[in-house]
Amino acid sequence: MSNTTTIKVGESAKTILLPEGKALVLTGAPGTSGVAYLLDQALGGTNSLRSWTLGEGALAAIGPYENTQKIHLTCSAGSIAATVKEAVLTISSTSTPTPTPTPTPTPSPTVPGQPAKPVLTAMAGAVSLAWTPGAAGSTATTGNAWTDINGNVTQLTTNPQVISGLPAGTPYTGTVTTRNAQGAGPASVQADAVTPTAQPFPTTMRSLYDAVWGSSAFATQVGMQDAARESILFRNETTMVAQFIMSGLANNNYSQPAGTWVDIPAMTQVLVTDPGKPYIRGKAFAITSITSDGTTATVTTAAAHGRSTGDSLRIQDATPAGYNGSFPNITVTGANTFTYPLAGALANTTVPGTWAGRPLSGFTVQTKATK
Repeated sequence: MSNTTTIKVGESAKTILLPEGKALVLTGAPGTSGVAYLLDQALGGTNSLRSWTLGEGALAAIGPYENTQKIHLTCSAGSIAATVKEAVLTISSTSTPTPTPTPTPTPSPTVPGQPAKPVLTAMAGAVSLAWTPGAAGSTATTGNAWTDINGNVTQLTTNPQVISGLPAGTPYTGTVTTRNAQGAGPASVQADAVTPTAQPFPTTMRSLYDAVWGSSAFATQVGMQDAARESILFRNETTMVAQFIMSGLANNNYSQPAGTWVDIPAMTQVLVTDPGKPYIRGKAFAITSITSDGTTATVTTAAAHGRSTGDSLRIQDATPAGYNGSFPNITVTGANTFTYPLAGALANTTVPGTWAGRPLSGFTVQTKATK
């Protein structure tokens, strides 16, 4: 049996008793606005345990509860019908309900992973780059790039890939990145640096010569007299500093052409198209003093010599002249000092002279014929 109470706008709030086991159905007329409050019996009905906002139409049934409850109704617009009736109990079947599947979350867009550490192999004027791309991100990989130590970026299209146009003797390294539509992923660990070697001589070069260096008092005339010669390439693959000059003097390994001698620094090459016959020599450097203990000469150079024990050097222009000559196995004792053996005791130098490198190999000269 049901019991209905109506509250209209403008009427005082009403409290509905909801007996144990009963349900309360609240139905609002069109345009209705109100609130229902479940009162806290433990505090004498002065506080609300929960509330329901009422509008047009029926609200889901409130209850049933274990004990009698009080529902406090207010109506600010329209009218509310409050019906207390028997609760309808739904008995579930004994079968286990099918669980609602958890939706698969949509992954956030991600960039590719970090590529493996690339591996460089030195080549003549270039390096060979072996690389491994980073793992794909949330979308397909769109490319890979190499960024070298100088900030130059090369798109990678082959593996391994050759990076060319590099200076010989300069260490070279860099990193690899993989990118997709979201952007570039983290850079790889930097590759171990390698040093490109010098470019090989072009095949059009001919008449390859091995030259022995001279000094400030001794020059080697290379003797290339080919009238069809187009150019000469001087290549210094040693740690010494060489010099060249083009002269009209006749062939003479002991000539000393006048004019300006041009440096060829260590590990470099110079292409010359000037006319004349090429002479080469070791560059001379100033000596501050040479002293003797009877069997060993100690040389003090004006600037750091940069030599190593076992190097071959030439001493010239010193007085006494017994200090002069070629010495194939010096001993380095400091940044500005080295020693070499003497044939006999000598007084300390009154004119210290100069020293020059005299390597046994590593310097070559080539000509190129006119096409």
